[in-house]
Amino acid sequence: FALCGFSNAQTMVKPTGAPRTHKERSQPAHREKFGFLEKKKDYVRRARNYHNKQTFLSQLQRKAALKNPDEFAFGMLSSFTREDGETRKLRNHLKRGHDQATKQKQLSYLEMIRAIEHKRAVRSHQENHRIGEKQRSTHTIFADSAEDMASLKERAEEAAAENKQRPRRIKTSADEIASEHRQTQQHAEHLMGGLRSQLIAMEKGTKVKIQEATSKQPAVYKFRKIRKR
Repeated sequence: FALCGFSNAQTMVKPTGAPRTHKERSQPAHREKFGFLEKKKDYVRRARNYHNKQTFLSQLQRKAALKNPDEFAFGMLSSFTREDGETRKLRNHLKRGHDQATKQKQLSYLEMIRAIEHKRAVRSHQENHRIGEKQRSTHTIFADSAEDMASLKERAEEAAAENKQRPRRIKTSADEIASEHRQTQQHAEHLMGGLRSQLIAMEKGTKVKIQEATSKQPAVYKFRKIRKR
């Protein structure tokens, strides 16, 4: 029997030309007021979005129904509830790092003020103790002859006598000025102690306040000992 078939040289002819474009149905002219014609993929996306929102709302309703008003939440530390039930954030919105940097600048400024007032107090005290001292004249007089020297001495003595007879201005006591500078210095030191105590309280680690702050002394903290490698 003879077998009939295609030979290897004979191949199937592929269609030539541009591929066919599958167009989707558009919205009819009399329904253009409803927008574009929704396809199945659009309906699936819209349905999933709707169901996700409904699920989220049901979860919120369940949480609100089972909520315990006396239960602690960390949000209570940074917010408060008004009379109408609305929750508001506290005004203290500064971060720990920013607050520490601000207090460190204030501490540096107070240290500068303390040093300035200390120098002023020491200077006023020294000036007060030099008021009663008799200052020696360091003025040197040159003369060509003994007669000129004698006449210059007489003029100098007359000028000294006139200077003693002049009314002197009453000066403010230097001790009072020094005491004012010392008071300002002590006040700056007191404020510096309070700032140092606040900076210590902001540091990380477990700590306990062993002494409350008073008008004369800042608070004292004790940190838990941590064994370091």
